[in-house]
Amino acid sequence: MTLITWTDGTATRYAPTLNAATAGLQYFFSLNRTKGEWQALVGEGPGSFIETYRRLFDDPAQYAVEPLIPADTTCPPLALPWTKGELWYYTGGPHGGWGDGSAWAALDFVPDEGVLGCAVASSWAIAAAPGLIIYSQDGEVMIDLDEDGHEETGWVLFYLHVASQDRVAVGTRVRQGAHIGHPSCEGGFAESSHLHITRKYNGEWIAADGPLPLVLSGWQFHSSGVAYEGTATRGDQERTAWECRDAEFCGILADR
Repeated sequence: MTLITWTDGTATRYAPTLNAATAGLQYFFSLNRTKGEWQALVGEGPGSFIETYRRLFDDPAQYAVEPLIPADTTCPPLALPWTKGELWYYTGGPHGGWGDGSAWAALDFVPDEGVLGCAVASSWAIAAAPGLIIYSQDGEVMIDLDEDGHEETGWVLFYLHVASQDRVAVGTRVRQGAHIGHPSCEGGFAESSHLHITRKYNGEWIAADGPLPLVLSGWQFHSSGVAYEGTATRGDQERTAWECRDAEFCGILADR
């Protein structure tokens, strides 16, 4: 989204420096309002959103992290989120981390257990990096890599569709490779058991295809330009995201 179009035919361009939350608020305030009403709400004057927010909660600028993603940001080394020696299938290329508007930050994988349907898999999803478990419910697990306990700061790994059975508890400090839980259909939308994994940095969903690419045990993941499609490459090896059980086409063996 780059423009807000008004009923009089004019348009307003979003400032390119806005973070996702501010852009979301500006879009929300544009709904069913004139350009003048919108300007009053997103400006600095009496009755504006920011004036009301400051009166109720103090100035949010004192908590700001700018820039949210510094130019020298790097991602810690991450492993494939399943046990060494196991083959899983790469079934979903880069797609929304959490619904629409959350960047194509996520990948989907299915363990090699035959047709599961929505049965809980016996295979374990494991920690791709060491960290602190700060959320574990409703099929979701979050690993805070800087271990400060805040989802809004630093790197966070987000796992979805993790079954309640044997799921790791909040407050657990995990090493890389520690058990997180079993793939299932719990949490979000799923037609069959699988693991959905994605990253956030300072609260922002980070696209799997870069500019900070998602690399798992040397496998780098690429988007084809269509959600859920794409490839994974490591050296001269290539795998294609597809709902299949072909080891040479979409299978990835955890060998590191």
